[in-house]
Amino acid sequence: MLLVILGAGASADSALPDAAIPTQAQGWMPPLADELFAPRFHATLVKRCGAVVLAERVRTGVARGESLEQVLARLQADTSDPLRAGQILELQYYLQELLWNCGAHWNTADAGMSNYLTLVNELEEWPVKASQKILYATFNYDTLLEAALTKRFRWNFAKAGDYLRADCAVIKVHGSANWLQVTRYAIQEGT
Repeated sequence: MLLVILGAGASADSALPDAAIPTQAQGWMPPLADELFAPRFHATLVKRCGAVVLAERVRTGVARGESLEQVLARLQADTSDPLRAGQILELQYYLQELLWNCGAHWNTADAGMSNYLTLVNELEEWPVKASQKILYATFNYDTLLEAALTKRFRWNFAKAGDYLRADCAVIKVHGSANWLQVTRYAIQEGT
């Protein structure tokens, strides 16, 4: 098995060096963790007041070297503010919307050609030559890897089982901007 690990910088560096970035995609380059609240994303941020409240805490934590996931876990563990749970929920919605939009807009850059597509093309013969599977492990929430695999192999990522095929699999370590979790909870009267 060939293991291909894609870290956080993979999406930020996904454009080809001479890429033609159309106007509608400019400003939507996928951010690194320390760029999640950059001014170019403020139009998305201001829609979520709770995200605005926590933005500086997240920026500060990431600047100190914590991962985004560590900062979110620390904020969630702090129950001293009765509004915190709602703020974290709004922050999660902000991040989901931001990363979804980045992927959607960025995928229009250079007609969808990207370093992801180059990588997938370069590796396409591996399973045939080596009689082994390729396992992509990505730490990115965006869907740029899926877009490249879809372009190359017409791979459809409509449901969870679609991430596993006989010759290739994709593991999204932290989750994905296009995934959702259905929960059931009871609402008590008076709350």
